[in-house]
Amino acid sequence: MKGLVSFNQITTNYNRKLKILRPLINIKKDDLEYITKRVFKFKFEDPSNNNTNFKRIRIRNLVNYLKSEGLDLEKLKLTINNLSDSNLTINYYVNENIKYNSKYFKHKRHYIISNNFFNQPHEIVFRSIVNLFKKVGNKYYPPRGKSVQQLLSKFVTGEIKKINISGCILEKINNSFIIYEEK
Repeated sequence: MKGLVSFNQITTNYNRKLKILRPLINIKKDDLEYITKRVFKFKFEDPSNNNTNFKRIRIRNLVNYLKSEGLDLEKLKLTINNLSDSNLTINYYVNENIKYNSKYFKHKRHYIISNNFFNQPHEIVFRSIVNLFKKVGNKYYPPRGKSVQQLLSKFVTGEIKKINISGCILEKINNSFIIYEEK
């Protein structure tokens, strides 16, 4: 979902500190070329626009193929907008889960998490724990989704009591959990 949401006209990252505006995304290519020639008197051809090593080019080629197969771009845009709204809703509940079911101790840089933290819908728990790992581990990139998924399933079943992931240690202590930085 997060990947498709980035195709929206306004994209906000997870911590709401950065807003990316893409005001020309809904203007057709022919119209952009016309404006460019009229205003700037020339059109620059970027050679990277044909390089399939870039994901954006592969996506563009896929969209063009899907259009030739009958894809309705308006329906795709509507779906992306709906996904964007859903993503905002999920982020709201992730923040609520962190706010009400965990406590951050700044001086020791760790979180104590209540059992209720894990009694939320799967996507809320998944994104919540990823956000905590990023904050405690001081990482820009989140841990791999597969690793987080395995960790969550092992903790829920009681298979493990302590594990390290993404520069952090997650440990079960009585009826709560603690996340702290790996030393």
